[in-house]
Order: sequence, then C-alpha cells, then structure tokens
Amino acid sequence: MRASSRVRQVFIFLLILDFSLGIACRKSFPRSRFVALYEAEHENGTETVELFSDGTYLQQFKAKDGIESTSSGTWELSIDHQTQAILVHSFTLHFPGHPTTPTDRTLEVYEDYGLMRLYVSRQPRQFYLELPRK
Repeated sequence: MRASSRVRQVFIFLLILDFSLGIACRKSFPRSRFVALYEAEHENGTETVELFSDGTYLQQFKAKDGIESTSSGTWELSIDHQTQAILVHSFTLHFPGHPTTPTDRTLEVYEDYGLMRLYVSRQPRQFYLELPRK
C-alpha cells in the first residue's frame, strides 16, 4: 500500500471521527424540555420567566425598590449558528446595561447539571436559571 493512500485513509477516518464527535456533543432538546419556570436575580431586582407549552410566556419583575411589573408574549425554538436557542417575542430585559424596550430576543440555551440556563449575555454572565420542578 502506498504511503499517500494510507495517509488519505487516515485523513478520511479522522474527518469522519471529528464529524461524529461534533454531532454527539451538540445536544438538541425537544420543545417540551423548555417548558419551565426560570429565575434571575441581579442588581436591578428579581425576575421570573415561565415558558408554557402553548408557546406563550409570562415574565414578572420585582425591582429593588419594590415596584413590580408583568408582561407576556410568545416564544419559539430557534437555531442560531448551530446552537439551539429560545426566541422570545416582545420581551423586556431588566438586566443592567440593557434597554428596557420590549423587543424580540434570542436567549442561548445551555444545560447545567440537569437545569437549563437561558443566556441573555455571556459577558457579563446574565442568564435565567431553570428552577427545579416540584
């Protein structure tokens, strides 16, 4: 067997292995997995976001000064740069450094010890953490 033929076989094997591992590492979750209650505590206050199975959400925010607000809208799954994400429509961010105008937002999805995190931003770390089911 010629050396170039052997090198080609090894190269093809490594490509197939790399592709297989890449697919195995990207976990895709069903829509039902995101139906849950999420919470975020930050310097502006505490907020919860509940995603419902009918594609709607309820967001409640309690500011540090005690003022409370509630909003709602719709959500759907999205694939953003080969990463699964949640697209929330007419969503208001209350995290520091973000405009509070309702708009469509993409929240990156990560699973951490069996609980989902919906990231607004990775730097600084701003996310909603799934609360354990009762």
